[in-house]
Amino acid sequence: MKVLGIDIGGTSIKCAIVNENGEVVSEKFSLPIVHGENQELTIKKLINLIQDFLKNKNEKIDGIGIGIPGSLDTTKGTVIYSNNLQWKNLKIVEIFKNTFDLPVKISNDANVAALGEARFGAGKKYKNIVMITLGTGV
Repeated sequence: MKVLGIDIGGTSIKCAIVNENGEVVSEKFSLPIVHGENQELTIKKLINLIQDFLKNKNEKIDGIGIGIPGSLDTTKGTVIYSNNLQWKNLKIVEIFKNTFDLPVKISNDANVAALGEARFGAGKKYKNIVMITLGTGV
């Protein structure tokens, strides 16, 4: 299984394909954040970048995971508000699902980083403590 991981940050959006072991199996690619740019335009540019990458590298993915700073409604797949990006009421999961016809999950970027470290990185030996702290069970 291969999943496209997207890290939306304050200065850039970083992407890579990872396998079920958390290993990056593609070259990384990114898009700079243009502050003040319309959120729909930024997402359109990101989607175009991803589509070009998948086509040019002949990559197939099974899903998409997106880490986003700010307040999210993960059930509805919506960015409620991101202060860093000035994004508001963005139905990002719907947009990505309609474009790629794949499962799409979002979570707060800090939680995604902690989960990644707990499962694959420095926190691996403390997995139970981290997972309970983040409310994801054991």
